[in-house]
Amino acid sequence: MITNIDIAVIVGYIILMVAISIFFSVGQGLDGFLVNSRGTKLVLLVLTIVSTNIGAGFFMGVASEAYSTGISFGLVIVCLTMMICFVLAYFAPKIKAMADSGNIYTLPDFLGHSYQSRHVLLTSASIILIGYFFVTALQFVGIAAVSSIITGLDFNRVLLIAGAITILYTAIGGIRSNVYVDAVSFIVTAVIPVVYFP
Repeated sequence: MITNIDIAVIVGYIILMVAISIFFSVGQGLDGFLVNSRGTKLVLLVLTIVSTNIGAGFFMGVASEAYSTGISFGLVIVCLTMMICFVLAYFAPKIKAMADSGNIYTLPDFLGHSYQSRHVLLTSASIILIGYFFVTALQFVGIAAVSSIITGLDFNRVLLIAGAITILYTAIGGIRSNVYVDAVSFIVTAVIPVVYFP
């Protein structure tokens, strides 16, 4: 069962996330809010990508599927993810150069600008919104499932709290604060298993 120390750590972590969001939101302007003033360092970029994509939903999904079908599923996911990262790294300089030259903040903006088509922009935006809606929902459900088992709290209540906190710190500071929160989350996620399971 959860102890007072566990509750203090969780509450402290939530306060830290919101504090980071508030700190990095000060004086950033619209460009900072949307694209971190186009100046995210490589280390922070890697940490935020890993932290965003490897969350509770990812771990639960891969672990359960690997349990059902064998370890090959996990290996395929890792290889596929690495391949996608290499492909994106190859195209990243061209995308960044085009984005820096115009008013481009998102992938749909980039595609719409590349094809000179509002239809392409709206279609790609719809596909991304639908895809990320389900990915985000899966992450929230994963967090709520694990947290409700650990804390004994109601699943729906934990789901609502997790969603509200995530939306709050993202809305306060935009992508800039989200990058730093993700970096802290990655460090916490990497350090805690080492501390608890030396």
